[in-house]
Amino acid sequence: MECPHCQSQKVIKQGRDSLNDGTLVQRYQCKESKKRFNERTGTPMARLRNDSQVVAYALNARTEGMGVRAAGRTFGKSHTTIMRWENRIAQKAQH
Repeated sequence: MECPHCQSQKVIKQGRDSLNDGTLVQRYQCKESKKRFNERTGTPMARLRNDSQVVAYALNARTEGMGVRAAGRTFGKSHTTIMRWENRIAQKAQH
């Protein structure tokens, strides 16, 4: 694992964070910069409290032609949440 802030290899495990669905995400701390981060830092999934599988399935359903509201009902999320996920992925893809 490499620190996303200073690219140091001196990283230690620093516990786990629990997502809304109970999934655990490993947390790390850099020994050089003293910054904390998790395995999602620097990815489009960073700061999302939802399981990445649910997000991936919902976005895949949208690319296959499912409507926003139908995807929301299918995956138990608000249609605005689905649209925010789409915007987040699109913005990360542009950079």
